[in-house]
Amino acid sequence: MRIMRRWMNVGIVVATAALSAALFVGCSSDDVEPVSPRGAGPTQPITETDAQTSDSGKDVAQPDDGGALRDADAADADLGPCSVDGWCETDLTSPNLEAIWGSGPNDVWAVGWFGTIMHWDGTAWTRFESGTQWPLFGIWGTGPKDVWAVGRYGTVLHWDGTSWTPVASNTTVELVGVWGNGRGDVWAAIGFDRAMMHKDAAGGWSRVQFAGFNYMTGIAGVEQSSLWFWGSNGVFRWNQDATGPMDNIAIDISFPWWSSTYPWDRGQSPVTSVWMAGPADLWILTQRGDVYNWKEATDGSVTAVQSRVPSSGAAQDGSLKFTSIWGSSPTNLWASGQLGRIVHLENSNWSLSSTAVRNRIFDCTLSLWGANADDVWAVGKCADGQAVALRRHP
Repeated sequence: MRIMRRWMNVGIVVATAALSAALFVGCSSDDVEPVSPRGAGPTQPITETDAQTSDSGKDVAQPDDGGALRDADAADADLGPCSVDGWCETDLTSPNLEAIWGSGPNDVWAVGWFGTIMHWDGTAWTRFESGTQWPLFGIWGTGPKDVWAVGRYGTVLHWDGTSWTPVASNTTVELVGVWGNGRGDVWAAIGFDRAMMHKDAAGGWSRVQFAGFNYMTGIAGVEQSSLWFWGSNGVFRWNQDATGPMDNIAIDISFPWWSSTYPWDRGQSPVTSVWMAGPADLWILTQRGDVYNWKEATDGSVTAVQSRVPSSGAAQDGSLKFTSIWGSSPTNLWASGQLGRIVHLENSNWSLSSTAVRNRIFDCTLSLWGANADDVWAVGKCADGQAVALRRHP
C-alpha cells in the first residue's frame, strides 16, 4: 500500500490557504441554487412509508476486498453476522441515519430521516419520539442527561435524560452539526447562509454571521477558545478574543473573529469531517479521501501531514466520497464513506476494513463514532432508505 505524504510549514496562524468555494456538485458560484450539504433527507415532512426505495436494496456486489463471514463471539451474539474484519450488523429497523454520538458504550444515540432518533443501551436499539418529521443531521451531548440534536428548517431538540423536547432556535435554516462546551454554550452549524447559531448560558439562541463558506458540513471543539467549523472552503477557528478583523487571504475577504487554518491549496476537495485529537491537533478528511493531520505548536507555527486513504482507485476519480473520520488516538483512526467503505489508520498505515456480510457490502454512506478503541460504530443511510448500524466490538 502506498501512502502519500507532504510536509508543509505554513507559519503563524493568521491566514493560510483555503479551499475553493466549490460545492460538492462542482459549482463555485454563489448564484448556484444550494444543494443540501448532507445530500439526503426529505424536502417535505412526509411519513416513512412514503419514502422512495431503490430496486437494488441495501446490498451491492462486494468489490475485491473480500468479506468472508465470521461468526460473532458468544458474548456478542445479539450483534448478528459479522464481517471478516469484525464489523457486526446490529438488529435495527430505522429510516436512514445521518449522525451518531454517545456518552459511553451503553449510551449511544443516532439520528436521521423523518425525525428518527435511535438509542443503543448496550443490548438493543430503541426508537424515541422526536416530535418532528424533519430530517436530523447532527447530534452531540455532554452526558446521558444532556444531548442535543439539530436538523432541517432550524430544528433543535434537547434530551434531559427523560424525553426529547423541541427548542426554539430563532431560525428556519438547515442545521448540519452541533457542539457545546458543557457549561451552557451550544453552537449549531448552518449548512448554507454563512452563519452559526449560538445558545449562551442565559438560554437564548442568536445568529453569528460571517463570511468564508458556501456551505458548512460540521463543527467540533474542545473549549470555546478552540472551536472549529468546516466545509466547502476548508477549516476555520473561532477566535473569541480577537479585537479586529483577520484576513482570509486565500479567498480575499475580511471578517471579524475568524482565521483560516486550512493548510493546502485552492481547488482541493471540500472538507467533510474533522476529528480532534487535541485543541491544536486536527485530523481533517476531505470528500475525495485526503487526510491532513494539522498541528499548531505553542509558538504559532503549523505543520500538516497529508495522506490518502486506500480506496481501490475509486476516490481518485471522484466516484467514491468519504464522509466521516473518528479516532481513539492519533495512531488509531477510522474513516468511512460511500458503498460501506471503511478504512483504518494504525501505526501510520491505512488499510481497508471489510464491512461485507455474507460476501456482500452495504450500499450505504457511513458515519463513525466510538466509545473507545475497541468499540466503534458505523451508522448510515442506504440506497433502500433503511438504515444500517455496524459495530466493531471484539
